[in-house]
This record gives sequence, structure tokens and C-alpha cells, in this order.
Amino acid sequence: MLGRMLWRSLVLALLLILGAVRVPAAAAAVPELEWRPCTGLYPAERFPADALCAKPRMPLDHDDPRAGTIELVVAKLPARSNDRIGTLFLNPGGPGDSGVNLIRDAERVRRWSPELRERFDLVSMDPRGVARSTPVHCPDMGDPRLPLFPYERAQEPAYLAAAAAYTEDCGRRAGRLLDHVSTADVARDLDLLRRAVGDAKLTYQGGSYGTYLGMVYANMFPDRVRAMALAAVVDPQAWAGDQLGRAGDQARASEQVLRRFSRECRAAGERCALAARPGDIHQRITRLYDRLRDEPVRVRFKGVAEPVTMTYDVTVLDLARGMYWPREWPATARYLAALEAAVASRPYEPLDKRPSSDVADYNWAANHAVTCTDSVTPRDPSHWTRTARALDRQAPIFGRYFLYGGTLPCATWSGKAADRYPGPFDKPTSARLLLVNNLYDPATPYQGAVRASRLLASAHLLTVRGYGHDTRVPCVLEAEARYLIDGRLPGVGCTGGDRPFTT
Repeated sequence: MLGRMLWRSLVLALLLILGAVRVPAAAAAVPELEWRPCTGLYPAERFPADALCAKPRMPLDHDDPRAGTIELVVAKLPARSNDRIGTLFLNPGGPGDSGVNLIRDAERVRRWSPELRERFDLVSMDPRGVARSTPVHCPDMGDPRLPLFPYERAQEPAYLAAAAAYTEDCGRRAGRLLDHVSTADVARDLDLLRRAVGDAKLTYQGGSYGTYLGMVYANMFPDRVRAMALAAVVDPQAWAGDQLGRAGDQARASEQVLRRFSRECRAAGERCALAARPGDIHQRITRLYDRLRDEPVRVRFKGVAEPVTMTYDVTVLDLARGMYWPREWPATARYLAALEAAVASRPYEPLDKRPSSDVADYNWAANHAVTCTDSVTPRDPSHWTRTARALDRQAPIFGRYFLYGGTLPCATWSGKAADRYPGPFDKPTSARLLLVNNLYDPATPYQGAVRASRLLASAHLLTVRGYGHDTRVPCVLEAEARYLIDGRLPGVGCTGGDRPFTT
């Protein structure tokens, strides 16, 4: 027995020397949540009257709580019913999206069933590195002389150099924080918040990247899950693996959704601006982007005196974002029809806005900080140039946008997560997880949700016969409410609300 104990001690010592095991210096203390009206803390913002905010301190390094702290900002809408169940924690996605904004905008954007608002305290945070919490502050990667992504081979060297300079600068500015913003770090924050509100197990609702956070939590703390509704599902192995492969999946899925957009447009007739002219709509869009690649076009917008120059990279960004939201497909069709008319010097109605106008203030540095430290993406930039060649054939419009737009900083990223969670993702959990995904989602492809449902130890997949990245349709809202309140799982399928171009 003594020999066995000595052997184990020697093995542990060797692992510690090699850095394979990190022993916590002390357990992190459960924070105290001192709730105050959000309107008092953030008077310039329009929070609901009953919204409460707190600013707990969290360990910078959960394995060494004595190494300093960061601030999280957390927001809450108290349950309206006396028949309160507990706390429902929410994450809107990203990474880089603000959970506090989710609470702030609750009365203007319907994101959940009214029953959930009645029965739960709704709580969300700005995750570490994001928005009001201790943020990752880095300058934009963009160089005004460069496109948003290199859509021509000749543009690649300058773009690679700009990305390397950006990551070096970001590393200097953000310092140690970059090593402690992985999804595993956020999952540990979430568990401390669960304990702080007094819930024995976690009730959680996450969308897009928030589904990955949920799956990481469920596998790090498998016995602490009460209920978990995950919509627009990230493939966890793809996220924790090589981000280039995930970018390729998104590019190919976006091309598929564009073809569905074209079919729905033709079927909608006069309700879709592109259907007013003859010809195969998908082929026309492809020809339009071939023209835009060769030469920018000037487009008129309402309220703007002079036409705006629209370059190929900007219009690809607009089209990619346009595929996300089917309710905006009529506006996206008007945008494409205006581009087509401007290229051909035909008259058209000035546009209201660009489809991507809602992403102007997105925190890309926080997104990169999480994405790059979660994954094992290659460190050699030549992988991007080789992958780009393949995607030029497989996804000619969207390939380079997804490949370069979000993943290239990972090649030279300076942050290295001390505690990234690489898996496994099949640990038996104390409750069955509900997964929800549209059949035609450009950002979280349906096949990724299928893979996640098979990989997780206990999960139920609700397939929505709909388009886009938004699952907030009546059948899903009702299914999530019944599951989160009563634990009742829905059937395997439902229909995603109205058909596109019907309003």
C-alpha cells in the first residue's frame, strides 16, 4: 500500500512539473449579489422598471482565487408570480453578446414565453471580457485600406500581416485576462452565480454560442443540471476542435440557405422584390456578386444625400447577415434588387438600411478571445490560404467571409486558456437536455445539432421546419416553457411560424 501511494505521488509530481494538472490554491468563494435598480446604475439606458443589477467580483483564475479578481455585471428580472420556481439563467450567444442587454431589452423583444417571466427570476450576465464586465479592450482589426476579408488571393498577405499585428496589440493591452476568458471560465462563473442565488441545480436557456456554454457546464457539473434548453445548437466537438472546419460548415450551410431564399422568393411572387424580373433568382444573385467582385457599385439610401459605395466584401457581409433572419428576407430581397439595378444602371427605390447594420458595435475582440482559446485551431496561417482554395469551390460567395472573418486571429492569438474544456461531452447529466434547431440555419447548421444530440449522454432534439438562426417561433416558445417549468419534453418536430415573404 505504501509503495502504491508513493508511486501515485511520484506520478502526480511529474504531471505537475509538465503542467498537465493544475491544483487549485483554494476554493473560490460564493459571491454576494447586492441587487440595485439597473436604472440607477445605468441611467442613460432604458431598463424595465423592476430590473435589478449586481456587480459581483469573480476570481480571475478559478484555480487560484488569490491571483486577483474581475468584475461581472449581472441583471435580473424578478419573477412576477408568488408561485416562483427559481432562477432561469440566460445567455444570448456570441461569444461577445451582452446578457445584460438581454434583460434590458426584455419588454421590447419577445425572447421567451410569458410563463417563464412569471415563474422564474430571469438572470443574465455580461460574461467576463464582454461589455460592462471587465472587458477585453482591443482596437479593431480592420485596416481602412483592406477589405473586411481577403476575397482575392492577392489580398491575403496584407490581411495576414494585419491580423498578426492586431493579435500582438491585443495581447499587450489585455494581458493576463486573455488567459482566463474561455468557456470553461464562464461556466465556473455561472456555477458560482447558481450557488449565489440559492438554487440547488441550474436551470438554463442558451442560444447559439450559449448552447456551447450550456453543454460545457453540463459536462463539467453533470449532477447540477435541473433543466437546460439550448436553441440554435453548436456542434461541441467542432467548436472545441479546429475552427476552420466549423467556418467551412457555416459557409456551406449559408449557400444552402441562399438557395432556399431564392426558391421562397420566386414562390412569393410580387411580395419579393427580386421576383419582379425573369430568370433563375439564385443564378442572378451569383452573377450579381461576380460583377461586384470586379467593380464596386454606388447605391442610394433614404436620408443620405450622396450614393454610398458598396464593395464586394461589404455586400457579402450584408447577404450573410440577411440569411440569418427570415423576417428580414423581404428587406434583403429589396437590397439585392437595388444592387442589381444599380449595376445595370436601372432606376430603383432608395434603401432604408443595410442588412448588417445591427453588427456595427459588436465586440470582436471578446469573440476572438473566447473562440481562439476554446479551440485547437492551427497556428500556421498557411492553413487558411489552403482552406480558402477549397471553399472557393464549395461556397463561392460565403466561404472566405466565414473563414477569414472570425477565425484568422486564432493563428497568432496570444491568449492560452489555462482551463479550456476539450471534452468529453458525453457525461450522464442529472436531467435530459432539450436541443432546438431550424432545418436551414446558416450559423449553426442542422447537422451540427444532430451530432450534438448523438454525442450528449441524454438529449432530445426538437427539429423546427424553418429557416434562419432565430428559433423564437410559437411552437418553440411553448415547448421550452413546458420543459423548463414542468420537465415535459416536446415531440420531435414543429413548424417555424409563418413562411418567409408573407408579411
